[in-house]
Amino acid sequence: MSDRPSLAAETRSVFGRKVAQLRKQGLVPANLVVPGGDSRALQINEHDIATIIRREGRSGLVELRFSDGKEAALLDEVSVHPVNRRLQHVVFRHVDLDTNVQVGVQLELVGDAPADQTSGRFVVREMDEISIECLPEDIPNVVEVDVSGLSEIGDHIRAKDLTLPEYLVLLGDPDAMVVHVQAERIESEPIEAIGDEDGDGAEGMVAGDEATDDDGDESGES
Repeated sequence: MSDRPSLAAETRSVFGRKVAQLRKQGLVPANLVVPGGDSRALQINEHDIATIIRREGRSGLVELRFSDGKEAALLDEVSVHPVNRRLQHVVFRHVDLDTNVQVGVQLELVGDAPADQTSGRFVVREMDEISIECLPEDIPNVVEVDVSGLSEIGDHIRAKDLTLPEYLVLLGDPDAMVVHVQAERIESEPIEAIGDEDGDGAEGMVAGDEATDDDGDESGES
């Protein structure tokens, strides 16, 4: 795990509302979940874990350092305060480095799409991450999506079109849309009915409009 970030962790004895005191000290409450086992309450340095998340993403592999040893774990859940954007809680998942895991990995658009440089069309992103299966140490920080070939309306990239290393197994719907080119919607100006000289206006009704009675209800209502 030499190429993976290392993070100091301590056993946490503070719970409930009292964890607010931890945050004031620059610490974040966390839990280490062992599948089929007990959850371990931890506290970690806020700056250190924030740096790792920015660099590795929210599903990266880390080495947790304890006073009595080390343990490989995945970043499993990250909770952020909706207002001040500070970390509120982190969940790590214990992993066996020799056993495949299923994780979500962020998608990153790369390249310049010709469609974005052409009037009347633009690239629409439909997915932010994909689910993959691989060994813990093979988890990528991001999966790149090359959009340089998207130029015409209708051009698209589906999950199955992504270029993945052979050691990454795509999970979920392979036909799920990742990005596509869409035409810009042009707001048309309302067309006013053109009346006759007496101001009747009936002959100038726009095609497709339905006549209304005095109460404003459509005459074709059943």
